[in-house]
Amino acid sequence: MKEQPVDKMPKKRRAKKRSSGRMPGTPQSRAIVLKDKGNRALQDGDLWVARSYYSEAIEEDSENHALYSNRSLCNLKLGDFESALQDARKCIELKKDWPKGYLRLGAAQEGLMQFLEAQTTFQNGLLVDPINEPLKSALLSI
Repeated sequence: MKEQPVDKMPKKRRAKKRSSGRMPGTPQSRAIVLKDKGNRALQDGDLWVARSYYSEAIEEDSENHALYSNRSLCNLKLGDFESALQDARKCIELKKDWPKGYLRLGAAQEGLMQFLEAQTTFQNGLLVDPINEPLKSALLSI
């Protein structure tokens, strides 16, 4: 009996439907899961992985200010000050009364040697939260 070549053998049918690769749930719930994964990667010092998770989370929920803030922090730590600046600006655009946005923006401006802008940003953050110690400290360090 002659054997059939491998490429001529009938293909087996798949028993289950292919996954779309998407997690179940709402976009916001998927974003929370991705944010948590990003937070764990950030705590472990794996900045590239963390940034990737935050980027995926932003694709799911582009109105979540904290995702931009977290990705901005990753970009700051990676030395990508321009990306950190863009994310911090988006964070502030989404939530003007959140002090961390100003802290991230000022730090990005410092990294870009925009010291006067950073000073103004830290001062604006203190208008939002006058007792915020990280903002006070950042302003004094310029």
